[in-house]
Amino acid sequence: MPRSSSVGADIPSPLVLTHPVRVDMDEARALSDLLGLSLSTLPLILPMLWLGKSELPQAMRRLAGETHFAVQEAQDFTYTRPLSGQDSGTLAITLTHEHSETPNRLLIAAQLNASDGSIPVTLNTTIRLIEKPSGTEIQAKPAPKQRAAAPIEHALPLIDQTLIDRYAALSGDDNPVHLDRRVAQALGLPDTIAHGMLLLGLAQQGFSL
Repeated sequence: MPRSSSVGADIPSPLVLTHPVRVDMDEARALSDLLGLSLSTLPLILPMLWLGKSELPQAMRRLAGETHFAVQEAQDFTYTRPLSGQDSGTLAITLTHEHSETPNRLLIAAQLNASDGSIPVTLNTTIRLIEKPSGTEIQAKPAPKQRAAAPIEHALPLIDQTLIDRYAALSGDDNPVHLDRRVAQALGLPDTIAHGMLLLGLAQQGFSL
């Protein structure tokens, strides 16, 4: 019996979610410190932290079930203007399950409907649902508790497990492919991999809005 038959059985598609958000400067500074940015700079990937605090992660876990891993395949952001410390509004999220393809995919479309009537940022993500290797019983480790903010003294931070763990704690993205070597190796990877959004956030050091 194909194990994929149970994927997404109890989740409507598309699923529409809304989540109130505001720019939290303490949160933004913690993320800037992690990425090696000026503490006065709002990270471009800040909206990813808002997604992590919405109902989206729980819905994705239910879609993946016990038999699949959710792995990010593609991500894009579009900004019509930079975010500011005064921004607030509603994050409108649509989650679509493309279960007719192999592997199954989740399509996430979100936009910030700001309180001033503007839409400063939209984002789209494609997630692949990959079946866990047969006979492999792996329990996802919870995202580590956020450690005391230690200043990063490199111009370009070393991408190691400590940095990955710190991003997981900030973002709430506890996908075991980032945190558990056994999971990564079961998927054919040599070790855990960094979050794609962490890499994009680090790239902000090389440009500005």
